[in-house]
Amino acid sequence: MNKFRRRASLALAGALCVGLMAGCTTDTGSNTAETSDLSNTSSTNTGNSQYNIGVVVKTMGNPLFREVAYGAVQAGAVYGCKITNQATSAEGEIDKQIEICDTLIANKVDALVVTPQNSKGIATAVKAAHQAGIPFIAVDTAVETTDAQSVPDCFIGMDNVDAGYAVAKMVAEKIGGEGKVIILMGMEGASTSIERTEGYVKALKEYPGISIVGQQNANYEQAKGQEVTANMLQTNPDIKAILSCNDLMALGAIKSLSESGLKAGEDVIIGSYDISVSCMNAIQKGEIYVTGYHWAKLYGYWGVEMALDYLNGLAIPSTITSPHSEITADSVDKYLTFCQDLEAYNFNA
Repeated sequence: MNKFRRRASLALAGALCVGLMAGCTTDTGSNTAETSDLSNTSSTNTGNSQYNIGVVVKTMGNPLFREVAYGAVQAGAVYGCKITNQATSAEGEIDKQIEICDTLIANKVDALVVTPQNSKGIATAVKAAHQAGIPFIAVDTAVETTDAQSVPDCFIGMDNVDAGYAVAKMVAEKIGGEGKVIILMGMEGASTSIERTEGYVKALKEYPGISIVGQQNANYEQAKGQEVTANMLQTNPDIKAILSCNDLMALGAIKSLSESGLKAGEDVIIGSYDISVSCMNAIQKGEIYVTGYHWAKLYGYWGVEMALDYLNGLAIPSTITSPHSEITADSVDKYLTFCQDLEAYNFNA
């Protein structure tokens, strides 16, 4: 990607922080997202109108993937290409996701930008796209394959190990480096869950006084997070912290703790990942101590950029690593408005 496009993308991270069209300067952990007037990118809105980019996210029911889709819409507006957003109804529906990809391939989209439901299962769709001469950009969740034809042309995602480590480190310090901790993992086979958990474990191992007494998949779902937490509390009612691989499972854990007579934020410290209106509200209430944010809008935006670069004959990198931030009560207010706007955004307008 040329330098002008990268500057425009970093500007987008800042410009979408407070509201969908409002600008602000935002510290993204070790990365600073620059702000600028997005109209400065209007010169790129030429020569791409013939392209139709198919964007397939896991589900519009999860704010994370709505954000990916929104980033793609913004890139389409900036670069003048058509964006066809599609999604399965729930996480884990890998067969349905492959079916959607196959339909888009049959309808001759020019490129695919996909958040894979399963790191291994999606390889079938990657291969089908390549056999049809269609570039495949994977975002958020990496593809695991030994077949050269099933390797995406580019993967865009966060360093989930590093991101998980950062959240777990903050939680470990908050509980004084001592106590029992449980981990709520996401969907089995998803690289985001596997790597984020690896980061959690890596950080907790630095504290001899902390013991991980349970870790279990809760499928990135709120109800499942509540159920799994309840089951683990049966054998370990004296836990000091919960680390969740996404905010929905953390919200489920809060309900489970309450049902057990425990207060989230006081009796049990919670660290999670991803952002949503409910998660931001929980941080404001003190129920969630910290949640990580991986700027998912950039996945969609950069994904479309990479697809267009490929279609226009430019070399694209095999991997792009996105920034991440950690949100606490000190910084939650500036993210809440964005979450509210994203929740209300009408993709069919």
